[in-house]
Amino acid sequence: MFTILNVGLKEYKLYLPAAQAVQLEKQLGGMNPVMVLMEMERSGSFPQITSLLQILHASLQQFNHGTNFNQTLAIYDEFVAEGGNVVELIKVLMEVFQKAGFFPKGTTEGTNA
Repeated sequence: MFTILNVGLKEYKLYLPAAQAVQLEKQLGGMNPVMVLMEMERSGSFPQITSLLQILHASLQQFNHGTNFNQTLAIYDEFVAEGGNVVELIKVLMEVFQKAGFFPKGTTEGTNA
């Protein structure tokens, strides 16, 4: 039901319930959050980092309630400091969307970072 993101010695459970997905869509100016991730396939360019981190922040709320956006930035900075990168983050977020019912099971490559 959730995706695990390991950063440092911490394990974060990521999930995007319907209420968070609706709120996230509003934050993204009405854009479906999946379209943010599909931007890479469609145009060959990376999505905006702000949008990716908004998705990560929304995904943290179910099991890490109260994590604010600045804490999300710190999690991402630590993820990168440990060798993570935007492509790996996108893979994790794709799995979050798959587990939240945006895609049928088996249509995205699963990953644990």
